Amino acid sequence: MFKKKWEQTKFLESSRKLTNPGRGWYHIYSFMIKGEKEEIFLDREEVLALVRIDISAFREGEISAEGLCQIERIFSLFRESGREMILRFVYDTEGKVSEKEPALLKNVLLHMRQTGEVVRRFQGSVLAVQGVFVGNWGEMHGSRFLTDANLALLTDTMLTAIGENCPLAVRTLTQLTMLQKALGAKKGRRLMLFDDGIFGSETDLGTYENREAALSFLEKEMEGKFVGGEALNCLDGGLIGFEQAAADFKRMHLSYLNSSYQPEILEKWKQEKVTEPGPYQGLSGYEYLERHLGYRFVLRNARLDRRGLEIEIENVGFAAPTEKLECRLRILGEDIKEGTRKEEESLTARISVDISGKRWISGQKSRLFVEKEKLVAGGAVYLELIRQKDGKEIRFANEGAAGLGFLGCFHL
Repeated sequence: MFKKKWEQTKFLESSRKLTNPGRGWYHIYSFMIKGEKEEIFLDREEVLALVRIDISAFREGEISAEGLCQIERIFSLFRESGREMILRFVYDTEGKVSEKEPALLKNVLLHMRQTGEVVRRFQGSVLAVQGVFVGNWGEMHGSRFLTDANLALLTDTMLTAIGENCPLAVRTLTQLTMLQKALGAKKGRRLMLFDDGIFGSETDLGTYENREAALSFLEKEMEGKFVGGEALNCLDGGLIGFEQAAADFKRMHLSYLNSSYQPEILEKWKQEKVTEPGPYQGLSGYEYLERHLGYRFVLRNARLDRRGLEIEIENVGFAAPTEKLECRLRILGEDIKEGTRKEEESLTARISVDISGKRWISGQKSRLFVEKEKLVAGGAVYLELIRQKDGKEIRFANEGAAGLGFLGCFHL
């Protein structure tokens, strides 16, 4: 039996920007569906996009085959560009919902079922759907269809239409709690919040009734859910600084935020600087918030004892990942770091690591364990963390190796 000497790396947290999936800034792309072909330009670098689909041209009947084909072309473009979509179907983009919505509720339900077929074909690129078509800007206010009974029917129909793997975000906390009760635990688990009034008033423009009570509720109930929205200037003209924003975003478990709206508060964050000692010192407040939207994993330790290798990971982001992850230990040839040889020439072992039951909670550490019996090879050891549904790699916020999960080396 050979002996192994374990030499772990120095685990230093990095302020590097990471383009990990399912989190970050987003930009709104709006489309009017008329069944026509159109030029589409994706002029932003964000990997997230809020794709707003205006179907008001079909409010008096079903969406035409040409209209559905246009929606499919739009979704295809975002998928091919590698962007992940947050979808919102609307009848109104001007705050004139009474003029734009269908006269009959049955037409809204029909449109949900029609577009749901398209959404299901692109479910791998859809992170969430916002709203149930109705209301000013599709934000579920101002519509005559928003009685509790109608809202429950609309939400139930929407959840069925988009498929079991797609979550649905509603606009207010009152709507969320009512729907969870009306639809039951199974469907209620797929519901979450989108807050397009963050900091706009003491209630985030009606998102909830009491701010402190709402933040306490979100802190407890939205963990592991895909929560996001837009930050606004306060109604009194004040602007929330990035430090207060960060504290609230963490309690909200915020994963995504509009990078364009409102420009005044975003500009304030860009002018502020992180002064607290540590890896983020010197960054702008805007950069700090971007780094912490959603999850952000930092490798903290990798200890070898007589039982095996224990790996410690801390999530320093505002939220837990909202999709299932897989984890593997990858060992490259003795003292060979990634990039110095082709992987197929230097890979000596790939070991599956059990992460079932791990919650990856914001602000907490998770410990992974690999039994000693599995560690039969020598070489440079990396931790691979990937998103289960598509194999996209999750990069770590550690210095060196461009975010790869380098743990150390086994010397035989």
